[in-house]
Amino acid sequence: MLQQSEIVSLLMAVGLAPVMYASVHRIRFAGKVAVASGLVALFGAYLFTVIETFALPDVFNLLEHLSLAFAGVAFAVGVIQLARAEQRAEAGS
Repeated sequence: MLQQSEIVSLLMAVGLAPVMYASVHRIRFAGKVAVASGLVALFGAYLFTVIETFALPDVFNLLEHLSLAFAGVAFAVGVIQLARAEQRAEAGS
């Protein structure tokens, strides 16, 4: 069953995607690729959760949960990379 909150989440992700791209694209930081990958995976999860209402619910539900799991791992990797870069910078100062 399609829920309004799922549509709102997808619409917010679509609307904020250009802002997030511009924000991540312009700056340089350790873990940037991991964070960008996590954002793309979250967008995919929002999309899959809406699609599962209309077609192949089991397949798209699995894809949604795999995307969320990947996003969590990607964000964790990004945070670890950023923390390690910060530690190296402090040690070098």
